Amino acid sequence: MTFDIASEIDVSDTFDFELKHPKTGLPVLGEGGQVCSITVLGPKTRQYAAAKARDNARMVDNLARDAKPEEEGDDVRQAVAAFLAPCTVRFNNFSYKNMEPGEATFRAFYLDPNFGWAAERLNREIANWGNFTKGSSTTS
Repeated sequence: MTFDIASEIDVSDTFDFELKHPKTGLPVLGEGGQVCSITVLGPKTRQYAAAKARDNARMVDNLARDAKPEEEGDDVRQAVAAFLAPCTVRFNNFSYKNMEPGEATFRAFYLDPNFGWAAERLNREIANWGNFTKGSSTTS
């Protein structure tokens, strides 16, 4: 009998990214004292692949234009929001400015400079396959 790796590694479509206060590192608590989190789609999903392809195309375009970092300032926030919004399934235990849940709301949240800390951390964590594997930690 050979080792069947497929029976050992199970990658989930989603991951719950916990919001932690940027200064204290403590979980942000929302409704009923529940931890605020964002459920996102991961690298094995078609939504993630499509968002990543658009992000890669943007980077190639910037290289072709020989864009300088100072020209990209606000573009970086836009690019992160454009990547994360279609990968976001829902906000858990919080809302954003009482807007209806959906991609436009998710994009507005990620574009908000007050939540740049969350978008930046989530942008790093969403690419980590370990966050989507069974038994992985959901804290970051």
